[in-house]
Amino acid sequence: MKPLFDFRRLVKYVFMAVAIAIALVSLVFSNGLVRELAKEERNKIEIWAAATELLAKSDE
Repeated sequence: MKPLFDFRRLVKYVFMAVAIAIALVSLVFSNGLVRELAKEERNKIEIWAAATELLAKSDE
């Protein structure tokens, strides 16, 4: 009965390794998405600030 127990332990470790790998991949992917969104938002804010400055100057 010992080989069956060892097989179950191996399967458990493989599932744990796969779960950890999935978690790490999703963290890396999410981090990339967040950085890209931050870059886009920064560009949008710069455009908004420039437009607001132009509007303020045109009122003078």
